[in-house]
Amino acid sequence: MPLYEFRCGTCGSFQEWRPMSEFDRPAYCPHCQAGAKRVITAPLVYTTTPSYRKARYLEEKSAHEPEVVVRQPPRQEQPTRPKPVVSRHPWAVSS
Repeated sequence: MPLYEFRCGTCGSFQEWRPMSEFDRPAYCPHCQAGAKRVITAPLVYTTTPSYRKARYLEEKSAHEPEVVVRQPPRQEQPTRPKPVVSRHPWAVSS
């Protein structure tokens, strides 16, 4: 159920919870019972953390203009031979 804001000419603004089906129903000031006009306000929007906003900004920016990163390829290590297994029992087969 949305929260609507109204303004009384005498008492000022007040808020009232109403079903969306009754958005155009007349409102009356809770103090003086005079008719009040509905004030159009911005919807309640949840804010996000700065790190999340930055991540979203970078994501949107890279969708149109991907950043080119130049890096040296990682060095290839030379394969090493496995060390021979020295056993106290040369007749035993090891796996």
